[in-house]
Amino acid sequence: MKVVDGKFGKKEEEERSLVDKLAYATGEMVESHEKIGRFVLITENEEGTAHIATDMSLAEVFLILDVIKYSLLANPEKTTIH
Repeated sequence: MKVVDGKFGKKEEEERSLVDKLAYATGEMVESHEKIGRFVLITENEEGTAHIATDMSLAEVFLILDVIKYSLLANPEKTTIH
């Protein structure tokens, strides 16, 4: 599993826009424009409301979120963080 950790919330840096953060994360995760795959994108706005965009069914989103949570909790040393 690959998790992008861009240290976006560090206070010593100037705050970057959400679009800039997403562009950076996408560039770290996708190696080529021809790569085929699926996605789940979760963002949170200033009010704390989470938004999810995906091309998966609701059942598939629940499954992938459970897999991600389990992987982070059970095998943090085997989780790739960028």
